[in-house]
Amino acid sequence: MSGREKLVKPGIAIFKLFLERAGVPAEDCLFIDDNPANIAAAASLGFQTELFRTAEALEERLAATGLLPQNEEVGA
Repeated sequence: MSGREKLVKPGIAIFKLFLERAGVPAEDCLFIDDNPANIAAAASLGFQTELFRTAEALEERLAATGLLPQNEEVGA
């Protein structure tokens, strides 16, 4: 990576650096952000993405992917 590449979002160099350092494939990563440009950059490399809109929507997505246990009804 050259010193001239942009190491900030939404430049893809920062995402490539993360993947290199983490040693994981992009498709195994879920990138969450509230900026569509950042989401697009991550998605272009194969990341799973979630555009943050509300905490409730994010909670649903994380539960759907198995990254967060689903809430159980209390007293049911």
